[in-house]
Amino acid sequence: MKAIKYLIILSVTVFIFSACTKQIAGPTGPAGAQGPQGPSSSYKVIVDSIQPVQWTLNGGGSFYYTISPVPYLTTSNFNIVEVYYSLTLGTTATFYELPISNALAANDNLDFNYSNYIVNILYTFGTAPSQEIYVKIVIITQP
Repeated sequence: MKAIKYLIILSVTVFIFSACTKQIAGPTGPAGAQGPQGPSSSYKVIVDSIQPVQWTLNGGGSFYYTISPVPYLTTSNFNIVEVYYSLTLGTTATFYELPISNALAANDNLDFNYSNYIVNILYTFGTAPSQEIYVKIVIITQP
């Protein structure tokens, strides 16, 4: 008997709550105030080529090539610099991010460093590269 009472109460409760209608959302309010302007940044891309005769011996089987002045590259504290290399140039060229090993020969290393208005491309191997290399320098400036 108690079970029937509970079943009736439960059924009536479910019926009452399922018969309730949901309220429809009101109209959209006005837009909020404009937020503060965030920091802005921009980027610049420079492509350069390095001929085999342009490498300078740095000692110990390492070579470097200096690109200077590099426009848009000011102080190291306010720029982000990424460098990529390719053996070809054009719409089908594939650029690889530096640093990279085994780029031109087994056990070689191609890297870079930068400072005010200068980017150095570094190559570590027994001899300088014997082919033309294209480098793409991406500079992200920050305020």
